[in-house]
Amino acid sequence: MIVFSCNGCGREFAVADEYHGRKGRCPKCGETVVEIGRSMDAPGIEVAKVPALKSGAPVAIKGKAVSFVGWFWIIVVEIVVVYTVFSVLTATPKEPTAEDQHGTQRDAAAAAQLSVTQFLRCPSTAKFPPLGTMTVTPYNNGSFLVRSYCDSQNAFGAMLRTGWECVVWRRTDGNWEGYPSFDKD
Repeated sequence: MIVFSCNGCGREFAVADEYHGRKGRCPKCGETVVEIGRSMDAPGIEVAKVPALKSGAPVAIKGKAVSFVGWFWIIVVEIVVVYTVFSVLTATPKEPTAEDQHGTQRDAAAAAQLSVTQFLRCPSTAKFPPLGTMTVTPYNNGSFLVRSYCDSQNAFGAMLRTGWECVVWRRTDGNWEGYPSFDKD
């Protein structure tokens, strides 16, 4: 007996010694040309006739074929993987909704408030209007221009209302940064 395996699919076969050196097609993959190799003992391999070899040699198939159910699940998993990859690669980015835009403007107003507070003489006395009443306008490259006022004490303890505007933007680390300017009135 000669035991050999297909060069394409790796399936093992056993044929009679008289077929040494012949070529044929693999009964599993049908396309691969196999050359029958050297003679060896093949205990435990049953010889079965498979008509797919052109030489007509009797062939034994070692191991079990994958059942229909096994192939079915392999194909289902491949389809799911291909569909998932395709849907991820072709997905369009989500457009920001009005609610997202409102949240971003609220964040910009809060960041501007913090920036203004850092420049006050007595930051602990600062009183700002509610965030929703500040004027927030989109500016360059995703930044915002925030305008409002602040009531705070000066160096003499008098409460003063000061108008301000601040350009704020989100840094690459996710934090906000801004530079305020104050009215000179």
